[in-house]
Amino acid sequence: MWSLANQGRGFRVSVARTVVASERPPEHDHMPSLRVAPRNKCRPASSHVTQQGTILNTNMDAKTITALGEALDDEYKARATYRAVIERFGEVRPFINIVEAEGRHIKALLAIYQRHGVEPPADPWTGRIEAPATVESACQAAVEAERENDAMYRRLLSIVEDPDIRAVMARLQEASRDRHLPAFERCLQRGGQRRGRGAGRGGGFRPSGPW
Repeated sequence: MWSLANQGRGFRVSVARTVVASERPPEHDHMPSLRVAPRNKCRPASSHVTQQGTILNTNMDAKTITALGEALDDEYKARATYRAVIERFGEVRPFINIVEAEGRHIKALLAIYQRHGVEPPADPWTGRIEAPATVESACQAAVEAERENDAMYRRLLSIVEDPDIRAVMARLQEASRDRHLPAFERCLQRGGQRRGRGAGRGGGFRPSGPW
């Protein structure tokens, strides 16, 4: 038994038996049979170690995994922050709407991990963030956080090359810049006035689409 493997191209060829030419019967004067891996396994693969220490085979490069982890961590932090505000002040807008959007952002990023066979990092922020002293200061902090989120995605989009991952990140950036940020800016303009889920007109965040 011997095998010829080319790991770089992601395939393996095995020959069950080697026969000396002089001993080969005439009726078997042909190439030995080959066993080739299925097409869905014929792709380059690389190994990476996640934050949990699990070695996985994936076609994502290290810089993309790092960028994806940074994006997911930021979305985890945003969700935990807005949850803390709600726990302290109740169902105040726009936090009650945007915290749901942050959950959808996280699901979108986790779906990328699943498609590429990479174990995602766990959420390190839940229950570890203290809400600001007032709703107004919470809105101010949220404005700064959403601006930083926009800048982060702008930087990550200059690193990531995979078109599908870029498309998801671009949509998340757009939601943060064009929807979340204006909602928190309006909250700041009204001095953090507390409004419930259905209170008021035009002062809260109205989600549009899954982002």
